[in-house]
Amino acid sequence: MVHAPRRVLRSRAFTTLVVSFGLTSLTSYVVVVNLVPLLGERGIGPGTAAMVLGVGGVGQVLGRLVYAPLARRLGVRVRTLLVLGTVAVTTGLLGVVTWLPALVAVAVLAGMAAVGLAAAALSLGSVPPLQLGRTLDR
Repeated sequence: MVHAPRRVLRSRAFTTLVVSFGLTSLTSYVVVVNLVPLLGERGIGPGTAAMVLGVGGVGQVLGRLVYAPLARRLGVRVRTLLVLGTVAVTTGLLGVVTWLPALVAVAVLAGMAAVGLAAAALSLGSVPPLQLGRTLDR
C-alpha cells in the first residue's frame, strides 16, 4: 500500500521518527562538543580527554564497516531502533563513566552509533516519499 505524502507527513509514525532523530542527534552532539570540558571537570587531563574524543573517530570507521552487513540482515525499523538505543546508552555512559579504559570503549561505541544514526537517516531518506508510510508501518 502506497500512502500519499501529506498523509505520511501528518502520521504519528513520521512525527515520532522526526522527533526521535532530532532529539537523539541534539543530545549526542551536545555531549561530543562538551566532552573534553566534561572530562576535565572529572580530573582527566586535557590531552587524555582529547584522546578519548579522538577515538570516537575510530568508532566511526568501525561503524561504517559494521553497518553494511547490519543493513543486509535487519529491516529498517529494527535497525533504526537499535541505532537510536545505542546512541542513547553511549551518550548517557559518556556522561557518567570515569574509568579510562571503559571511557575509551564507550567513545568507540558512541562513534559507531553516530555513524549508524547517519546511515539510518540516509536509509530512510532513500525510501521514495510515496512508500515511506509503508516503510514506517513495518
